[in-house]
Amino acid sequence: MTAQVAAGADVLLAHTFLTHRRALARVGEARRARQLTLSAVVLAREAAEQGRDRRDHETFSATVPVLVAGSLPLLGDDPGSGRLGSVDAGIARDLHDHAGLLADAGSDIVLVEGPRSPGETAVAVSAARSVGIETWAVVGHDALLSQGDEFGGPEVFLRALRDASAGPDGPADAAGAFDRRHGAMIDLLFHASDPASALRSVLASGATVLAIADGATPERLAIARAAIEAHRLERSAAEESSAAEWLDWVGQGAARAPAGAALWLSATSPRDLPAGWDWTVLAPERMRQIPGDRYRLIVSEMTGVDAAHIGRGLEPGGVVVLAAVLDGLQLPESLRTLERHETDDGATAWFICRREER
Repeated sequence: MTAQVAAGADVLLAHTFLTHRRALARVGEARRARQLTLSAVVLAREAAEQGRDRRDHETFSATVPVLVAGSLPLLGDDPGSGRLGSVDAGIARDLHDHAGLLADAGSDIVLVEGPRSPGETAVAVSAARSVGIETWAVVGHDALLSQGDEFGGPEVFLRALRDASAGPDGPADAAGAFDRRHGAMIDLLFHASDPASALRSVLASGATVLAIADGATPERLAIARAAIEAHRLERSAAEESSAAEWLDWVGQGAARAPAGAALWLSATSPRDLPAGWDWTVLAPERMRQIPGDRYRLIVSEMTGVDAAHIGRGLEPGGVVVLAAVLDGLQLPESLRTLERHETDDGATAWFICRREER
């Protein structure tokens, strides 16, 4: 485990697969469930600390805390046959019991093993969430077509990939499947002709977690970590480029506005406010407080704001620079579009509009 963390693992899975009472009862050791679960989590925690000390301190991952996850198996499994039995009241009770042991042992995360049916997974997720710990759940490839709440609402979904493909039936089709964090079980990707490319495809789809169940060698973890680092740098560069492009767009709009009172809708104050205006920075949730006919320039990068309300805050002849989602967008008649720029995602656009004189 120490070597895995040194290679770049951010989460270690404690060996709690068979420390639950139901498994231990088969060998007459059910009374030791709490002790063995605690020992497994403590050992993983020690390995996490030792491995982090061995990381390259020049890398971004050196500053990332290493978490310990406890495994919550679906206890209907018959370990001899591999068949899944029905999830009865007794199994549900034992799942809650084991989730409690994982919480008492200090697990940071509970991982619900899978993939299983939505109903079976939901029972385990409910047990895990009842102890107040962040819950991740392994779901099947086809689960992307289902509603996430069918699985009990875990904080993170880990999709079990069907094959090593990075094409339409592979990792990339995860994009937009869930409205919450999701990742992938990437074991199969190391059988692809180009594992690094396949991993980048998963990350590009929006996955925030790469997980390995079997074969989590330091070499494979290093490949996954390198893919994450490359993706992080690419995303950071893209965000910086987009921010610079937006500020340039704001400058174009500001050049069309008369000097005077100006409003920037943002949760935080921007670093570089265009000179020549008397700026007010207002959080978007407070936009109802905007007085009518008050500003000569309004800037809003938040795509969900009410364009009509923004328009009312402008003096006649004032200019608004805004970003907006195109689907269902209706700009008020009082705003005349001067310039429009559609972004690369095709779903949003930037506008420079002037409020018409009355």
